[in-house]
Formats: sequence, structure tokens, C-alpha cells
Amino acid sequence: MTPLHIKQIATVVQRDYAPYIDLDDVAGRPEQERAAVLLTRGLTAMAVRYVAGCDIEEAASSITDGFGDNGIDAVAVDEAGLQVVVVQSKWHDRGNKNIDLGDAHKFLSGLKALTNLDFDRFNAKLAPMTAGVEAVLSEPGSKIKLVVVSTGPSQLSAEVGQAFQDVCAELNEPGEIADLTVLGLSDMYRFLTEAIDGVGLNLDVTLEQWGMLSEPYEAFYGTVTASAVGGWYEQHGDRLFDRNIRRALGGTSVNTALVDTLCSRPHQFWYFNNGITVVCERIDPAVAGAPNRNSRLFRLQNVSVVNGAQTVASISTAIRQCQETAAGAQVWVRLISLEGSPDGFGTQVTRATNTQNAVENRDFVSLDPEQTRLRHEFMLTLGKAYAIKRGELAPTDDAGCSVVEAAVALACAQDDTALVVYAKANVGRLWASTDAPPYTTLFHKGLTATEIWRSVQVLRKVDSLLDREQRNLTGRLKAIAVQGNRIVTHLVFHQLDRSGIDDPLVDWTQRLEDVPELAFQILEHVTSVVESDFAENYITSLFKNIGRCRHVVASVTEDLASA
Repeated sequence: MTPLHIKQIATVVQRDYAPYIDLDDVAGRPEQERAAVLLTRGLTAMAVRYVAGCDIEEAASSITDGFGDNGIDAVAVDEAGLQVVVVQSKWHDRGNKNIDLGDAHKFLSGLKALTNLDFDRFNAKLAPMTAGVEAVLSEPGSKIKLVVVSTGPSQLSAEVGQAFQDVCAELNEPGEIADLTVLGLSDMYRFLTEAIDGVGLNLDVTLEQWGMLSEPYEAFYGTVTASAVGGWYEQHGDRLFDRNIRRALGGTSVNTALVDTLCSRPHQFWYFNNGITVVCERIDPAVAGAPNRNSRLFRLQNVSVVNGAQTVASISTAIRQCQETAAGAQVWVRLISLEGSPDGFGTQVTRATNTQNAVENRDFVSLDPEQTRLRHEFMLTLGKAYAIKRGELAPTDDAGCSVVEAAVALACAQDDTALVVYAKANVGRLWASTDAPPYTTLFHKGLTATEIWRSVQVLRKVDSLLDREQRNLTGRLKAIAVQGNRIVTHLVFHQLDRSGIDDPLVDWTQRLEDVPELAFQILEHVTSVVESDFAENYITSLFKNIGRCRHVVASVTEDLASA
């Protein structure tokens, strides 16, 4: 790449991005300085578009660059996809440098402040994003995408790369939360030229055991190795899903199950997974191997994965975690050509393949006879509703509860802190199999509706107290109250007198009234332990780490005993 390519990108920024980029904070600066700020912020917005797939105006609105940005130049929140994109950018006129170690440390310090909800450490430009950041980071399966973009090389220096690796390793210790994307001059130039040409992404796909449909529209189908699919995502990332209704959702229970299958039973993956649907403007089958149905190369123009985004991203995760095991797994793939199809056909395919109701592990819970027994007992013994099917309206207040709320409450009441972490980080793991623990530990044959209802009441009272306290807290203290809610509930259960919890004749009124004060005391102890023993840790990942949560529980229990 040459200075000419940098100049061409600068022209695009000045022409297409400048009308949407706020420069009010540098209004009194010399023109040369204002021009430099525009280029940096334009590059930042370009990177947000590259990663998040949004339009220029939305990308520009995510910019936080300026005095007090804490090293973070943009924050884009995707609440539907449970993702926060955090960007640092550097514009170099010569195109020979990426960020240095000082830039990296400042950015990573800002990242810690952001994930710890220390929003007062940032300038006012972050304010519109704070509610979204807090909402996403409080949800199980949320993901943080770190993006470094420059007009230099597409790789970081060894020492800068190590700094990012160390932070990602800490955040990902309990599970995949954070990943890093490094974008250089060649990436941004390709992004712009593909948009101009209108050809989008092109892929070479080798189908094994392939077949075809020639009427009414051309399509091919067959299997592809997991290593090949992982390569698609490694090369193109979320841009593969530009026409999909959603991007990769991160560590949801379904995606975790996909990774588990690939790493433990790759030979069964084809049978368990619905596969991937790809639409493209044109398919060119390679002539070589045409008579052979075992394997054939297909060249695709302007590609988008319209169904199977979670499958593609999960395969990429599995390849990183267990490449030797997962690489050979077979994946079912359909290739649909839009050449000769009517206008809007690609959109129809996208809508149809994404709106067919999928069966989830959650649905099998409703088939468990124990759940039917409990639903009858809820109504006959307590006069309350117990929702067990996905799609049912979850009862609120005194009307009853859902099986999801019951599972979380029962998990928090267990002795095993790991179940509490599952309830926080990935609640779907609690019912991954209705024939095995942890599901059978929670919903055993001796469980009564009374025990579930009282456990849910405890959970709700703790949550209510924590919600009230969060309004009076900021920064790390607020993050502890948000992220530590399940551990606080767990400790409340273990400090509460639970005798007779399953006996409807035992009066639990006073014990429930004692819960808020107990929860408040425990929150103070949890905060003290976290600030003392994990002062340098990211709060976002701390309460999703089983080992650290066990340490917190043990320390708080000891403190309460001595008090």
C-alpha cells in the first residue's frame, strides 16, 4: 500500500463522513489540526461500519474521541446482538505504523473503566451510550469486541499484541467474552473498494457429496469442513452476515452447545446442526471435478450468510479452542444463486429461513413430567401459575413464576457455586440436558411447588434491593451490585434459615421480610472482598469465573461468621 491509497481514503472521509462527524470540540483550533482530527474520527467511524455493519451516520454517532476519552475513540452498542464494540484508531500519513504500547495501555485502561461502569471517567460524548453498555454487559452471553484501526499494517507489534492478549485472556477466563480485531490500511481500502464495486465478499467453497437444483433458481448443496467455515469467519468476520437479520450473538446457551459438540463429538455435528444458508449474486462451478459428485469447487460472488450466523461464529470459536478435534467436522451448507431470480427473492430467503421456529433445549423442559407435576401443584396448592413453555407469558408479582426464574432461584440456593455462575453467565447450561445434572439436581423428584415459590420470593427480594442500591452507586461499586447479583443471592440463601422451606404449614413471612437487610449486609461484604482481593480484575468477567466466585463466597462466609 502507498501514500496514494491513504490519500484516497482521506478523500472518502472528507466527502462522505465529514457531514456526520462532530468537530465542535476543536472549533477554535488551527485548520490543519481540525483536518487531522477529522481524518482520525472518519477512520474510526469507518471501522465501526466495517465491524458493526451500520450506516455512516450511526457509526459517526458512536465516536467518543476527544479530551477525556480515556483512550477510547468510539463505543458502539448492539443491544439486540448483546455486543459492545470499542475502538481505538490512529491515522498515519505515511502508513508505516500502528498504535504503540502507550496507546495500547491507555486504551486498555479505558476498557477497564468502561466495563467497570466508571462512566464518570469519560467525556460527555460517552453519555448516550452508557445505558446501552450497562444493559448489554449485565446480560449473560454478552460480548466485547476490541477494534484497533490504523492506516498502517494489519498487525500489532509483539509487545502491543501481548498486552491485548493478556487482557483478552483475563476477560475470557470464564468463557469467550472479548476478542480483538486489528484493521490496517489494506483492510480499510478493500472495504471501500468492495462497496464501490458492489461485489461484496467473494468465496471459494468446496462442497463434498454435493447436489444441485437447476429450477426454478440455481442452488447447490453439500457438506463443508468446519476448518473451511472457520476460515470464512477468520478472513471476513461479521461482514459475512451483512444480509442476515442478526450477527453473531456470542456465548448463548445454543452457541455453547455447538462448540461443545464440535470439541467433544465432531462426528455428530452434521446430525445435530441445521447448517448454513448462503445467498450470492452468482455461482461459478469449477470445471475440474464436474463429473465427480464427491467434491467440487464453487466460486461465489457477493456472498452473505443469511441463516447460520451462530453456526459460523461457533465453528470459529471451536477451531480456536480445539482445532485438531473440530477441524474435520462436516457442516451442511446450501448455496443459493440470485442470478435469474425475481427482485426481493434474497430478502424472502433471509426472512423465511430465520422465522421458522427453532427447537431449543429450553423447549424440552416442558416435556419433563416433573414440570407438569409442579405446574399442577402450583395451581392446586398455591393457587398460582407456573409457566413452563417458551412463549408463555411469565407470571409476575404474586401471580406465580416461570421455570426460568425457578431455575435461577434454585441454582442460587445450591451449595455448588458453579451452578450460581451458570445462572449468571449462561443460564441455558442449567437445562442443557433434562436427563442429567445440573437440571436433575435442581428439579428432582422431591421438589415441591412451595420450595420453588419461596426460593423465587427470596430471589426477587434480593434483586429488588440490589436494583434500589444500584441507583445510589457509580463505577466499580455499581458494577459489583449489577454483576454480583447472583452471588449475593447465593450468600443470602446460605445465611437464611431455610428449615421448612418446602412445608406450606411453616410461616415464612418474617424470614422473607429479613431478606432485604441481609442482602444489603452481604452486598457490603462482597464489595469489600472484591475491592480487597480483586482490585485489578475486570468486574464483567469476575462474577463469571467459578474459581474467583468460590473465593468471594468463602471469604464473605468467613467474615459473616466472625462478625
